[in-house]
Amino acid sequence: MNNIYLAGPDVFLKNAAAVFAEKKRICEQYGFVGHTPLDNNVNLPKDMPLFDLGMRIYFSDMAMMDRCDIIVANMTPFQGISMDVGTAYEMGYMRAKGKIVCGYSNDPTPFIDRQTATFDYYQDPEEDILRDSTTHMRAIDTDMSDNLMMIGPVVESTSKPPLVPKDLSTDPLTLNTRTDVFERTIQALAERDLLSPAG
Repeated sequence: MNNIYLAGPDVFLKNAAAVFAEKKRICEQYGFVGHTPLDNNVNLPKDMPLFDLGMRIYFSDMAMMDRCDIIVANMTPFQGISMDVGTAYEMGYMRAKGKIVCGYSNDPTPFIDRQTATFDYYQDPEEDILRDSTTHMRAIDTDMSDNLMMIGPVVESTSKPPLVPKDLSTDPLTLNTRTDVFERTIQALAERDLLSPAG
């Protein structure tokens, strides 16, 4: 069986254990073994200083990724317009190790649309591009669901961009806990529909 590292901000959910249990069940249904960051946190000392606790979690998660063949990352925007930065690091680490990087998002909104809905942009007449009214930084428009450096490793590894749902959930809780897009990703992996010749 291929071991899958289940990455994402799911660890911060109030019902994280239940969500991960369901994702592990889905993995098993399709012939995979799912591993989550929560698996490492079972016996952490309650009196450990927070910084030390953070480093313990970091090294445990790194070791778990080294034992896995695939990462399936929840790229749903986390507390902002883009995906969780910790998950982004994990995706880059796994790709650098030559492992398969898969991703999905429960938010189908294009990255450019999330930017323009959140920040005030103006049309720069000299370059015909959008710029932030405060910082004058240009908007990132690549017709992708997130930053190109996060979509790139998924496409390079699987030949397809991260899967997204057809519609955006209006319930913030459902947005972060739904598993249907995750299951479609796992199913595609099982059917080898997501593996490029180089992957």
